[in-house]
Amino acid sequence: MKTLIVGCGYLGLALGAEWVRRGVEVWGVRRTSAADEAMREAGIRPVHADVTRPGWSAALPSGWDALVYCAAPGRGGQEDYRAVYDWGVRRVLEEAGRLGVRRALYTSSTGVYAATGGEWVDEDSPAEPTDEKGRLLRAAEVRWLEAGGSVVESAVIVRISGMYGAGRGYYLRRFLEGPALEAWERERWVNQVHRDDVVSAVLTVLESAPAGRIYNVSDDEPARLGEIFDWLAARLGRGGPPPPAAGALPARRNAGHKRVSNARLKEELHWRPRYPTYREGYAAELRRMGLWPGAGGGDAVP
Repeated sequence: MKTLIVGCGYLGLALGAEWVRRGVEVWGVRRTSAADEAMREAGIRPVHADVTRPGWSAALPSGWDALVYCAAPGRGGQEDYRAVYDWGVRRVLEEAGRLGVRRALYTSSTGVYAATGGEWVDEDSPAEPTDEKGRLLRAAEVRWLEAGGSVVESAVIVRISGMYGAGRGYYLRRFLEGPALEAWERERWVNQVHRDDVVSAVLTVLESAPAGRIYNVSDDEPARLGEIFDWLAARLGRGGPPPPAAGALPARRNAGHKRVSNARLKEELHWRPRYPTYREGYAAELRRMGLWPGAGGGDAVP
């Protein structure tokens, strides 16, 4: 089996390493050589290419069993999103026919859902984002799905919640470094998933999902931010970080305020997360960081 990861960064590197452990030949595309050493150590063959440019795949052979598009913008600006999710997707699809891709998977985001009132959403909920970044993500989904059966043999989509894991985790870092939550943030629902569980979900979807299917990848339990911070404070025996300076945080009170269901992925493909809630996942990360009280092995959470 030969696979191509376009955007072999935080997620792609972990995915490629797991594939290699399973005996799969893996090539990883990045714009620069910055991660070549890490990729080679994982058994991934580095490829340097800017997928936003025509002819980016000239150095690649054809005949790919799977292609995963998990490129992500280096920064959070609108133009960076447009480069990755508009031009990058267009260019990769332009080359996919020549590359002979059988199965393609595109990593999207639960940010495509329009809900902002704390309600539950699933894959049949309206995907009508009101912000430009969300619209770019949704348009990219449509392009991949339309390419299934024509440009590539089949295409599937995963919509990923806020991903955390080794070296990454916005809310954990914010608890440790600040600023503290404002009162309105404490009630906000957030959805998260550990990177290890994203890797297992991607592999499960590629192996078993029907063509054209969309799956949410999130843990089993959305949580309010206040609950998460209170849990961290109790487990670490410390108060939260200092309050934010006046005007330091934008008052986007409903941004991301929803609860994402992973039921389809669990029921149809029998996927189960290793870290079913933030508690197990954060405990594992705090152990890795040497911050868990009485740090020891295992993932059990007292």
